[in-house]
Parts: sequence; structure tokens; C-alpha cells
Amino acid sequence: MAAAAGVGIALAGGYAVSGSGPADSSESRSLPGLVACAEIIAVGNVTSASRLGDQFAVKVDAARYLKPENGPAVLSVSGTGAGPARGDRVLVVVHDAAKGDVDLFTGADIDSELAWMEKALPGSRSIDTSGCDGE
Repeated sequence: MAAAAGVGIALAGGYAVSGSGPADSSESRSLPGLVACAEIIAVGNVTSASRLGDQFAVKVDAARYLKPENGPAVLSVSGTGAGPARGDRVLVVVHDAAKGDVDLFTGADIDSELAWMEKALPGSRSIDTSGCDGE
């Protein structure tokens, strides 16, 4: 299951695909382009979870980073909807930290999403990211 979320190192917001500007080029919209434009791709376990109305907030102990190779040990993620529970394994993809644009995947979606991201990673390294806009 994918959920719209905001991520923090103190960030909040929702994920949206922007359809304007240089990021619309076929290269940036390709799978390697999506990986290139992501600021953080990490997998970890939810160590705390809370709810307030239809909002959730969780802390994720990041066990593995795909991009960058290293990052903060703990990511704070918030969003709308059911949200993951304490102990759940999650994949966090930060598209634009300044805007809080994030995808959060749980369950069986983690392995399938992570598989294409890992496959796209080598090709992503040669893509100019100056045109990325929260992809």
C-alpha cells in the first residue's frame, strides 16, 4: 500500500506529481529519472506511531538507504490516512524535502517498488537533476 506522506527531518506535506517545467522531459519521467530526482530512498521499521484524527505520524528507524548511500538513523514521517503501525516495515521515498513530497510504501509493495528502484539506480546516476521538481 502506498500512502501520501510528509517526511521530516522536520517536514510535512503530501506527495503530488508536478506536470510542468523541465522535469517533464522523457528522461526525468523515466524510472531512472524518478530515482535520480528522489532525494532519499530508505527502508526501515516504524518505531513509533500516533494518530490525530485522519492524520498519522511515525518514526522510522532507517535500516538501509538506497539513495543517498547514508542518511539519518531516524526519519519522522507524517501524512493523511491509516498510516503504518509500530513494527511495520516501510519504504520511504522523499521526492522534495522542502515541499514535504514523499511516498510511503508498506507490505508487499516494498519489494516490488524497491526492485525497480534498485534496477534504475545505475542509470539514474548520469541524469541531470537540475530540472527535478518534486518527482
